[in-house]
Amino acid sequence: MTKRFALDPSEMRALTEGRGSCLASDRITVAGQRVGFMYRDLPDNELDSGWRFFSGEETQDYADDPTNFALYDVNTIANYDPDIIVHLDAPAFSAFERDADTGLYIGFVPGLPGAHTQAESLDELNANLKEVVEMLFEDGEPNIEAEFVGTQLVEVN
Repeated sequence: MTKRFALDPSEMRALTEGRGSCLASDRITVAGQRVGFMYRDLPDNELDSGWRFFSGEETQDYADDPTNFALYDVNTIANYDPDIIVHLDAPAFSAFERDADTGLYIGFVPGLPGAHTQAESLDELNANLKEVVEMLFEDGEPNIEAEFVGTQLVEVN
């Protein structure tokens, strides 16, 4: 089955070239939805940027079907949603989420009750999170409800 992309190749502009390839959901490239969740993994090879892009509306069944995803140049996905460009220099293991209803970025500190906020920009989000955490520590050491066990890289072929 041939995919019908939301953007015509003639609409593509050079927004952020030379960043390598990425994996993106058809919800972005075919349905034309904005990027709602993006994360950067370690690159699989010298051409891979490590970036993975989702609209945020993919169900588990949808995500389990590899035909719903394809490899693209990062510049292509930037043409579908130029808002991602400011995040593209983030290191591996970075993740960014946008609330589908409000368009705001969401941030939280796992295991720290009450340490969550939202903002229109990442700089504002970081400042808000810092302020929230400082307020939680003003009343003494907060009760951490999680224990750091470690990290694990899950590789899907």
